[in-house]
Amino acid sequence: MDFWEVWCGPCIKTLPEVQKLSEKYSGKVDIIGIVCDDVVNARKLVDELKIKIRNIIGNQEVLKKYEVSNLPTYIFIDQDGIVQRIYNGFLADQIEKDFTEFLSKYY
Repeated sequence: MDFWEVWCGPCIKTLPEVQKLSEKYSGKVDIIGIVCDDVVNARKLVDELKIKIRNIIGNQEVLKKYEVSNLPTYIFIDQDGIVQRIYNGFLADQIEKDFTEFLSKYY
């Protein structure tokens, strides 16, 4: 899960990188963006940047459930619904390393 908002500069900067990860691991990893504020402008931005990952509308309850206090926050959940890793800030190399390590167990 990719928690991001329109007003978060680092979130916007990393959206294309998240898209690249989604394409690279297509069929193995499903990345979902979650936006809680300014949904109208978030939709415009996703279209403008040609972001294809699924984005859904979250709320304060979702942020609280996953203990999201900083943005961007990325949460890696396995196929059994178990949180494997939480990343505060975009750590592309670490996220990709964890994807590769985790997927090597299943593919």
